[in-house]
Amino acid sequence: MIGCKNSIEPEKPPAINEAIVQIGEEHYQMGVWTQPTEIYATEPLDRLRLDNNLTAKKDTTLIPSGTPAPIFIEKSEDGKKLLFIETPLESRPGFWGPLYEIDTQTGEKRRLRDSNHVVSSAVYLPGSSGKKVVYYSYGSIPEGIEDGPIPGYYLLDTETGTDSLLVEHASPAGLEEIFNGFDVSPDGRTLLYPINYDNIGGARSPKVATYDLPTGIRDTLSWSFRPQLLWMRYGPSGDQLLYNIYQEDALSISSGRVDSIGVIDLDTEARRTLRTTTNPEGESIDLFPRWSPDGQHIVYGSGPVAGASGAVGNFSLHVLKNVN
Repeated sequence: MIGCKNSIEPEKPPAINEAIVQIGEEHYQMGVWTQPTEIYATEPLDRLRLDNNLTAKKDTTLIPSGTPAPIFIEKSEDGKKLLFIETPLESRPGFWGPLYEIDTQTGEKRRLRDSNHVVSSAVYLPGSSGKKVVYYSYGSIPEGIEDGPIPGYYLLDTETGTDSLLVEHASPAGLEEIFNGFDVSPDGRTLLYPINYDNIGGARSPKVATYDLPTGIRDTLSWSFRPQLLWMRYGPSGDQLLYNIYQEDALSISSGRVDSIGVIDLDTEARRTLRTTTNPEGESIDLFPRWSPDGQHIVYGSGPVAGASGAVGNFSLHVLKNVN
């Protein structure tokens, strides 16, 4: 028999973007850039110091491993305080929990809302000097408790401890969205939030809604995305929006990859997808990007995807330089 050889070789994975730098050596899933030379990463909750080449090393740990450490974190405008959602040690659906604030200088933390508020994510209200917080509550947890708060976005005064419902919104995706990826514009006027769907009964594309804080007017934008889940973050100047399309169970070990990170110019609505893949052998899952303080770079969590099996390896933190 005469042997034959398939002349069609398998495609090589695309080259890794040379502008990508891995940050730290730990298995971090989320980062927030507080100062030009400072990033906080979870989990646990570590402070990383950056040099001029944007390489980093761990400086200190604010919340150590083996304790209810957060995954979700967000910074104040001056970077001196962080909001975080405490992730319990015991297994349960979703990452909701009590909302805390921590002083990055002293490490002192205080609880702003207990777990009965079912908080998913939170941001400081721009222009409030870190005294007011907008947070999203799922309202009631899946176990059937019916006397929880109304699902929606709340404005919390951290000095008085009082809050008020800004806009009612029950996320159709619920805990499947991992974190509710809303944000508030840098001028403090616009609440921008995703309407995500769980896609169990059929694929549905996420929508984007706006709520004008001074007038109370709500609107739904005509933007369209692939039928997955959506996370968004305003740029520091307010004229760009960083977005992340990701799948359910994106932090699990069998998600595959259907995610993407991109930037929307809010004046023209033009979009560009960023080259964020970090796996030299193929694909990666890239999640929850944040801007650097100057709006030039982004930091995000990334985990390698193993070939046809779709298994996801350990996450680590990366910076994509010179986005702008």
